[in-house]
Amino acid sequence: MMPVHHSTIPFWLPCATGFMSATWFWPTVDVPQRPVAVLIVPGIAMEDRTISVGIVPLAESLSAAGLATMVVSLEGTGQSSGDLSTATIADSWTTDVRCALRHMTDAGFADIVVIGVRLSAVVVLDALTTDEVAGVVLLAPALSGRRYARELSMLAATGHAGRHEPTEDLPVMIGTFPLATALLERLKKMKAPLANRPAERMLIVDDAERLDSASVEELRNAGAGVDLRVSDETTGWLYTFSDAASVPRSDNDFVVQWIARLSGPVRSPLSPPSVSGYHEFERDGVLVTERYVRFSTANLVGIYTTPARQTNREDTAWVMVISVQPGKVFVDFARDEASRGHASLRFDLSSNGLSPQRKRQGHGELNGKYGPIDVALAVDWMQSKHTNLSLLGFCSGAIASINVAPRATVHSVIAINPPVFIPRHSWRTSDGHSGSELWKAINAVDRRRIGERLRWKFRRDWCRWSPSLRLLAKHRQRGTRVLLQYDDVDPGWIYLRRISKALRSTGKDRTIEVEVYSNIGHLLDRPDGRRQVIADALAFGTRME
Repeated sequence: MMPVHHSTIPFWLPCATGFMSATWFWPTVDVPQRPVAVLIVPGIAMEDRTISVGIVPLAESLSAAGLATMVVSLEGTGQSSGDLSTATIADSWTTDVRCALRHMTDAGFADIVVIGVRLSAVVVLDALTTDEVAGVVLLAPALSGRRYARELSMLAATGHAGRHEPTEDLPVMIGTFPLATALLERLKKMKAPLANRPAERMLIVDDAERLDSASVEELRNAGAGVDLRVSDETTGWLYTFSDAASVPRSDNDFVVQWIARLSGPVRSPLSPPSVSGYHEFERDGVLVTERYVRFSTANLVGIYTTPARQTNREDTAWVMVISVQPGKVFVDFARDEASRGHASLRFDLSSNGLSPQRKRQGHGELNGKYGPIDVALAVDWMQSKHTNLSLLGFCSGAIASINVAPRATVHSVIAINPPVFIPRHSWRTSDGHSGSELWKAINAVDRRRIGERLRWKFRRDWCRWSPSLRLLAKHRQRGTRVLLQYDDVDPGWIYLRRISKALRSTGKDRTIEVEVYSNIGHLLDRPDGRRQVIADALAFGTRME
């Protein structure tokens, strides 16, 4: 385990129209506590990247400097209630930020610095029109909702944001999140109220080409002292669609130092506020419970979702890896299954989300050696409560689920677009990146037609059985039922079709099944295709009952 100087306290924060997932990063007793607290509000559609790769390291660095830090997910994002396909979801965001600020004030902090990322910069500035805070930091801010909506539409049109056939209800898919037409129109009307000074001191961090000098001047005219940091790291962090998004380390260090200079002398430390990692809510008319859990000596963090009342389906349950997922698919899946009587554990792999980083492990590492170990630890925790388990994973989470040795309690493994072609030598190195020529090529091209562009990349050594295929054979021998779900041009499917006809032949026992879907994309970025994949996964997994 890596040495830490903070306590991570995830909890549920009730708000006006639902609930937010929130996390305190609280300085440990060996760190002198400063009198200023920090609130971080990630962006909307790409928070899976900002949370996993940049926001958590920033929060950890702030707390290590003695600054109690809280991270929230706006409604419709992360683990919070709501959905971005809902037309009115944006109406609650300003209230969400004010709710978080009240919670921090109630915790004893008079001085608060707020950090907004991308579109949340507009939300933060709107929430601060009535009350000033000690400071505001804007990371790659989108200060015009119209400009931001135009960027989303351009990304969708080029395929970099995920592709689907535009419909009247869902014209744009951004970062695998579907945005309703009415929400897109609402975003166009959002504009940062720059004439109202949100704080005496402000910091804006962005690429030189994106720094909006007119907006900066307007903020200065309103009486705010605005510092600028020209960064070459925001692009690699927020604008990449690679699995290896980079941590903006020097930007994070600069932000920590800037906020530390705003704070006064060290104070008598406050105790963390009383919060709850447990809550209840209704899903389709059924009362459902969720609680944050830590399990194993690795301190992995997950969310255990169950029906509130006893059912006759308690023996069956799901284990899901949420470090990588398309949109909020697994969040909704877990809550829907709880309403049908099934429990589930969804968790982050180590070094992703709130699950801590291991020694010599890169932050945000995927497809590494610890993935299968983490899934096995999750299975150990769940099998103490349930006897029939199904594993469900997407991409890196899928391959980690396949690479777990067969267990008696695991009756089925459902893997969505697993990269079964990855040999051991291409597993991520300690800096979080892959040394594999093929993996770099995968990250470099448009995911939508990735398979067609990579056919020539499969050289002779890619025609051998990978370790994952050998483990699939072991699952078959042990009688574990496996469903592999692929887009028809996904490189994993091309690999299977090319080298492993014997494996694809399911035989009479149908231990291993393969479902291939046309034109759904690696990221399941067609809403209709996504629904079909999840429906098939559910039907396959519930055969265990």
